[in-house]
Amino acid sequence: MPPDGYGGTGEELSWPCFRKLAPVQGAPGALPQSFDEREIVKRFVKPGVLLGAGLVTLAAGALGCGASNDPTALAVRLAGSGSGKMSAPSTVKGPLVRLTFTNATKARADAQLVRYDAGHTIDEVVKAVSSETPTVPDWLHGEGGAGDTDPGKSRATTLNLDAGSYVVLDDTAQQNGSQGKSPLASFKVTGGNSGDLPTTDATIIAAKDGSDGYKWEISGLKAGSNTVTFKSEGDKALHHVQIAPVIGNPTVDQIKKFFKSNGSGKPPVSQEGGAGTSVLDGGKSEVTTIDIAKPGRYAFICFLSDRDEKKPKPHFEEGLLTIQEVK
Repeated sequence: MPPDGYGGTGEELSWPCFRKLAPVQGAPGALPQSFDEREIVKRFVKPGVLLGAGLVTLAAGALGCGASNDPTALAVRLAGSGSGKMSAPSTVKGPLVRLTFTNATKARADAQLVRYDAGHTIDEVVKAVSSETPTVPDWLHGEGGAGDTDPGKSRATTLNLDAGSYVVLDDTAQQNGSQGKSPLASFKVTGGNSGDLPTTDATIIAAKDGSDGYKWEISGLKAGSNTVTFKSEGDKALHHVQIAPVIGNPTVDQIKKFFKSNGSGKPPVSQEGGAGTSVLDGGKSEVTTIDIAKPGRYAFICFLSDRDEKKPKPHFEEGLLTIQEVK
């Protein structure tokens, strides 16, 4: 059974500290549907707040390798009224796991995986992620997951998970009217044979660029549904990707200025037709699905920061902001 009696109970908690690594917020998954110049700021930008976590450095399957064994199924479900209740099995055999997240609520939701080290409890996780300090403890790790999923839909992600204790939470709950509370469930991952991730035609890499910079390496994306290998690089890094349609013909610098100013001025990107991933630590990869609404120019952005920085700087200021045509 999961520790402390939390297994599959759908306990709720608030997660402000889990976001508090830089002065810009970026939540995983697609942008909200209704457009308002200030709403994009609420979704992406909130002073002193940034989605992030101290994540574990685990090298997952390399790009270009076929799967050598079948992954273990991990079925996660969010159902019920309000923000819903999260359910998951009490144990799953790892490391190679195929997460299938089913959203049975009436609002968009996601499934972010978080691992915590032995000797710590879910109560400590709750306290840590609810703290006002931007420091993420070394024993708290984010492990990827399934990005924003529409009501009544499912999303699958294949990834390698270390053995240990986990929670899975819906990080979009704050935008869906649950007053900052995120439903969660807990489970344990037991040891097993590591496996290669499946091959994909599309890849998105948050790649190292010099000693303290990054760059996007993007290939194979098309309009519609994409099965994508998302790879996160950097020893102390944590990354996600937010994909937002560009409005007009802004430059990268203009988009950067908008987010650095906490959303001052006319938004250079749209809230509709966006997509994104969950948070993944440097040194890890996952295979997930990303839906691009239609052909066009899109901004690719990472709002997260390296966990060891005394004054966290969002990665879009360190190279992880680009504009690319998707056909």
